[in-house]
Amino acid sequence: MHQTKIYTVLFLLMIFFSCKNNIEPTQPHTNAIELLVQATGGTEVGHPMTFLARTKDNTRIPITLVLSNGIMTHTLRTYINKKTKIESRYFEVAGLYNLDVYKGQKLLKQKKFILQSRSSQDPLSLYCGPTTIVTGGKEPSMITAILSDTFDNPILDPLLVNYKSTGAQNFLSQATNEHLHASETFTSTKNADKLIISVTQEQQGAREQVVTQTADWGQGFSIELISTHPYADNRQYTRLKTDKILDQFGNPVPDGTLITYNIYDKDILISSYKAMTIDGIANVYLRNPKVAQEWKVQAQLSDASESNFLYLNFRPNLNKIAYSYDDFIKVLKVGPLNSVLGQYVPDGTIVEVKIGDQKITKETNNGYATINLLEEGILNLGTATLTVSGVRRKIELR
Repeated sequence: MHQTKIYTVLFLLMIFFSCKNNIEPTQPHTNAIELLVQATGGTEVGHPMTFLARTKDNTRIPITLVLSNGIMTHTLRTYINKKTKIESRYFEVAGLYNLDVYKGQKLLKQKKFILQSRSSQDPLSLYCGPTTIVTGGKEPSMITAILSDTFDNPILDPLLVNYKSTGAQNFLSQATNEHLHASETFTSTKNADKLIISVTQEQQGAREQVVTQTADWGQGFSIELISTHPYADNRQYTRLKTDKILDQFGNPVPDGTLITYNIYDKDILISSYKAMTIDGIANVYLRNPKVAQEWKVQAQLSDASESNFLYLNFRPNLNKIAYSYDDFIKVLKVGPLNSVLGQYVPDGTIVEVKIGDQKITKETNNGYATINLLEEGILNLGTATLTVSGVRRKIELR
């Protein structure tokens, strides 16, 4: 009986170990994995790479490769002891890369490697500004070169960048690529002109940069009368111009500098005209007044400087006021109104009729203005005053 129990126990143990071997077959070793990396372009970016996770035996076990660099993560499935090629597009960013080998959720192996930037690309990336500075060293400008490869990876090496200029000023200098850039700071001279700057790094070049040195604020200047029609006729114009406006270094102010012509009548500002300089000179056409006036004109360049005063005297545009009156229908017809040269006064010229405290205004058309006194509600007739372009005439209306 005792021997039977021993045989039974041995039989059960044999069955147990037999079942265990069927459930868990022998697996190759995954603790001694060697992870190899082969790059066709060395340590530079932009080349495909081949990876191999190998063991001492040749059994292939499915694994997962996870490639990451802090910006992207790429996952692919492969086998131990099988070479795996990853395309170059996953290696365009310079810096540290991580390659992890997983079997299921278990990390089997990890490898880190660094890819370097390529040489700087042509043309160089440049940033320049401000591109307009005032003469006399009042404003600085800077040109900055950003060295990067074809994948926009910055160049970390301390390379020399050459700066050369012509035009308004000449300089030849070098700057070292530090903190991912190389910069050159400069200021203006006394000459208003274009400054052309070239930037090179060994055989690499860049598009020329242009910085314009513009004239400083204009100094004292004067205005003069070029042509005029000396009568109060607003179909005519008076032309004035400045002399050449220069800065303290003798440079003409930039084209397009705004000049304001102010017109005063009895020291009261009545009008302003704007003009822009061309080659330092600003021309303006002032429309003649409708009535006789004496103008005082001055030009102004912002708050920087002012010109002399010009005095313009505009005489009345007509010598007399003609009229006719129909006392039956109470219609006053003023005209013909002729200017001093014989032509009609401009259409729209104001004719004013004043009777006592009542005042009527009409505009001329073809040299005439017609006023129906009854329609205007004027019943108390008597002495009236006609005023046209500053000329007055008293008449009797009955």
